[in-house]
Amino acid sequence: MNVNDNDQNKQKEVEERSLNCVLNYMNGDEYTQEYIKWLKTLTKVEEYPKTHETHIESPDFLFLDPQNPNNIIGIEHFAVNKQSEEFAPEKVRFKTTEYNQKVEDLINKYQDEVVNQGVVSQECLKDISECMTFGYNMRYASTFPDLMKSYNHSINKHVQKINNYTQKINNNFDNIENIQLDFLIDIQAEFYNLNYGLWPCVQQANISTANLFIEFLKKLDKLKNKKINNFILCMRSYDNNIIKVFVIKNNNIYNQLEERQLHPVKFFYCSKFDERKPATINMSKSNNHLFDINTTKDLSSEQLRMFLLSDEFKQLYNEVVKYMEEQKPFCIERNLFAYINLIRLRKMIEIHKAGK
Repeated sequence: MNVNDNDQNKQKEVEERSLNCVLNYMNGDEYTQEYIKWLKTLTKVEEYPKTHETHIESPDFLFLDPQNPNNIIGIEHFAVNKQSEEFAPEKVRFKTTEYNQKVEDLINKYQDEVVNQGVVSQECLKDISECMTFGYNMRYASTFPDLMKSYNHSINKHVQKINNYTQKINNNFDNIENIQLDFLIDIQAEFYNLNYGLWPCVQQANISTANLFIEFLKKLDKLKNKKINNFILCMRSYDNNIIKVFVIKNNNIYNQLEERQLHPVKFFYCSKFDERKPATINMSKSNNHLFDINTTKDLSSEQLRMFLLSDEFKQLYNEVVKYMEEQKPFCIERNLFAYINLIRLRKMIEIHKAGK
């Protein structure tokens, strides 16, 4: 098996895992559950008849409907995560690819030294520390804007291939009257120390996945004229212990969600209060190979004071308080919400005193 075959097999495992998360999901609303129930009745096509057409992009999954033999359903899977960065205008690089390469380089460089000679040099520990630092920050210090870059980039990339998908299906199957194309958007991300909910029932969540964020829906709503039937949003934690699935028809998204009593969530993000601060991990022989994890310092009291007096905070404060008063669902970093709520309560007390 060559490297490309190995990469393709790993990619297929990711796709199958995401599809199985959807098929096994039991807690969705009525439309989501009906879609999953219908999906289970379809017959999966394992390979295309004309396998030589490898130059034409095709959906990752293909199904035939036993009830409607002339209908075919294609599901295109793509992953979205917070581990991404913009390295050029409208171009995104996924940090996971860079991290995997770092690990591979590390193994190749020190395998003989560590495994065969039983030696762990200071240089080796330094390189391991740098690799672990990169991996730690990739997972824990990535932000909501990182997730949105990945989300927008992946959707744009796959929308451009819609005609290729339909061409591949038409070239391989005769007597097809209808092609249904759905996007399976696999959003694997974790958020830490957030407050989430409808005021006054705002709960703390140490770890949470993505949700029906308004920012997600704005992008999907722009695709209403594209030949996509459904968006399958599969949102899961890294260990798959937390999974949410929403199936959304590509038609009047906001009205549809309102009828289904699914409420979009506003994510209030502020760069001063990232979910977790970047860290540096150090390993050395002097500390018996223990980890020293040094996180970036929080804002100083003076920096915090200046931020709370800034126009950026005032605008954010007004938006959050409006959501609280209108009892719309939102999520926000826990410490940031604490400051907003304290200031809000102080203003309410001042108004109450002035009214006496």
